[in-house]
Amino acid sequence: MSRFFRLIKYEFSKLAQRTTTKISILCIVLAILGANLYFMISQQNSGTDQDEWMSYNRVALSMAEENYRQLTSFTIYEEAQARQLQLAQADIQVYHLIIQRNIVQDSWQHMMIMEYYLPSMRNYWLSLNPLTVGEVENAEYHKSIIDRVETLLNEDDWRGFAEMVHELRLRNGEYMDVPGVVEIYEQALEMRLEYDIVPDNLADNWKNRLLSEYVNNKVLACVNDNIQLTTQELQQMEADNSVIEYRLRTGTPPDDDEVVSPFTADVEKVLSYSWVLVLFIIVISAKMLAGEYSEGTLYMLVTSPFRRWKIWLAKFITCIFSSIFILIVMFLLTVVLSGVQNGFEMLGKEYLYIENDVLLSMPYVIRLLYEFLFCMLEMIMTIAAIFLLSTIFNSSILAIIIGTLYTTVSNLILIFTPDETWQGIQRLFLFSHGRLSAFFSTDINVGQFASLGVTVSLMLAAFVVMGAVSLMIFNKRDIV
Repeated sequence: MSRFFRLIKYEFSKLAQRTTTKISILCIVLAILGANLYFMISQQNSGTDQDEWMSYNRVALSMAEENYRQLTSFTIYEEAQARQLQLAQADIQVYHLIIQRNIVQDSWQHMMIMEYYLPSMRNYWLSLNPLTVGEVENAEYHKSIIDRVETLLNEDDWRGFAEMVHELRLRNGEYMDVPGVVEIYEQALEMRLEYDIVPDNLADNWKNRLLSEYVNNKVLACVNDNIQLTTQELQQMEADNSVIEYRLRTGTPPDDDEVVSPFTADVEKVLSYSWVLVLFIIVISAKMLAGEYSEGTLYMLVTSPFRRWKIWLAKFITCIFSSIFILIVMFLLTVVLSGVQNGFEMLGKEYLYIENDVLLSMPYVIRLLYEFLFCMLEMIMTIAAIFLLSTIFNSSILAIIIGTLYTTVSNLILIFTPDETWQGIQRLFLFSHGRLSAFFSTDINVGQFASLGVTVSLMLAAFVVMGAVSLMIFNKRDIV
């Protein structure tokens, strides 16, 4: 046994000395550092500074005032010029209001002013010099909106703004004339008031974004007769809405939100770049057998006292543990870098996922450990596949090309075949069963057509078959 361990140690030393190994490790580390640096810069540059926003409004006010001065310089007014003068007065009044109250961009006050106050102010000023009877009749309506907006601003009453929006949309017939749609928006208003969801577009208002997604899913399902959604799409929207309801009810922010959960968003993004690690695995696995065939160094090993199956196993174990080591480095480096920048508080929070149509949760740190385990299992499957290709073709380049194509095509098929008619075909492919992370995801479309036990069993069976075939070919191949 000690001789076998020395053989494994010898394989590790050879692997560490390979130029391709050093370059691959350097590329992985640089990719992780570069990704974290990019996310850090993008977070720092996101959002508009309030001072810049106020400067923009001051410039807009100056332009409106200049336009007003030019219009008043005419000695004879035409009807069109008079109306332009009234519109300029409305713009000046609105920009004065934004600056005096220091209105924040994308806040509910800003939305209310731009979507309701400004149009009503313009229409009200136009009604002072009416062209039609309708403009006279609407003057009182627009004046009521102006007064109501000013009252809501003075009282800082976003709830009143939400109710006003719903009332005006009902009055103006802005909701789709489909049974059930109005009820959806009434339910959304109740949820907004109950869960304190401020109707603004600020970057950190994840509740409003989730509520908008919730309403959109409900409306799409309501008008399904016209757009013909698939069963999976309807199920996915129901699953998403279940998660949204739970988050809004418990105040649990989404773990992939770049603003409210930058730590988890960064970790998930970097882990999604695991294809870099897969390329490393493909390269070292192909070099382990096929590389030694082409270099002629395998002959020295097979003529040693070690039996061929031990040589094969030593190389296989070396590939597995070296890949696990790189995965650990990638995992820890990502967590530490993002944690130092954004804090580690998110590790103790809940991660939500759906299993058998039931919403479940786990600590996010456990979720990360699962992600690590899933990557490790998928990595071992990749090593077994590349070992099989190496023993069949005796060419590391050919094994690398085929392995890369296999990985790329498998991902493309899973991404671009969402139609239900393809689900039966997808089940025949091994890689459809290799996405273990799908069992701890709110995305029900990621290959969850079998139980976790069935998927693991299929992966284990495929691993044993590929390993056995690879070993059998290796034992019988002539090495000169």
